[in-house]
Amino acid sequence: MNTFEIDSEDSKQNIAFHHIFKDYPELHTHDYWEFFVVLDGSYKHKINDTTSIMKKNHGFLIRPNDCHALYNNEEVCSHINILIRKEYMEHVINNFSPYLYEDISKKDALPVYLSDMQTERIVGYVSLLKEDITTGVDVELVSNLLVGKILEIVINQGNILKSSKPAWLTGILVQINSPKNISWSVNDVLSKSNYSHTHFARLFKEYMGCTLIQYFTKVKMSTAQDFLLHSNMSILDISEALGYSSLSHFIHVFKKYYGTSPMQYKKINKMK
Repeated sequence: MNTFEIDSEDSKQNIAFHHIFKDYPELHTHDYWEFFVVLDGSYKHKINDTTSIMKKNHGFLIRPNDCHALYNNEEVCSHINILIRKEYMEHVINNFSPYLYEDISKKDALPVYLSDMQTERIVGYVSLLKEDITTGVDVELVSNLLVGKILEIVINQGNILKSSKPAWLTGILVQINSPKNISWSVNDVLSKSNYSHTHFARLFKEYMGCTLIQYFTKVKMSTAQDFLLHSNMSILDISEALGYSSLSHFIHVFKKYYGTSPMQYKKINKMK
């Protein structure tokens, strides 16, 4: 069994990518992380001791120690293949949660199903990274956005960081993530709990690996991202919809989270 390595040219970057029209029928491991999404046709995918059929919009996050192979299941099929250096992936994962790397490593397998919009977003980020550096593309920013979006999809669908949560916390998380509650404040959340502010804050960080404010920010910024890319709402309208009383504060938080202003972010991520 072979261990595939990122080639010398690709290894200069944190991320490499290919649009592939063939299979990889040989069982192998990697010295990097791999995320692939089927764009056309279907494949038979064998990973560790599991075999499944993967069709359009089916994706998989492959860890360095996973052993897998990909077989054509139709005459014409293709997938986009994203290779992520181990050190860079660990860095991005640790920014999500100090417990996430261990939890991802424990899972048996990490398959996901993407919506058309999510696949389009992934392909869009890859297309931006393909552009010549002289076009003004911020490679580091787009790389962070790409890997962040991959992790967000895997976390949401992979039951990661969920198994040990008590029922009361799971219920509150569901409410926080409900679109109708996107303008909630911390006090709105605390009103749904029987714990004091101090006790709730301690338990939340124990189970989630981040503070309630950090989690709130992640949810609101993810929603802001979707509003910017898939609605005609103005920056002010988005700020108000998310419950920010000050437009300047919303812009400050967004820039701190994504490394650029909402307007610049929308321009960078505009699909061509």
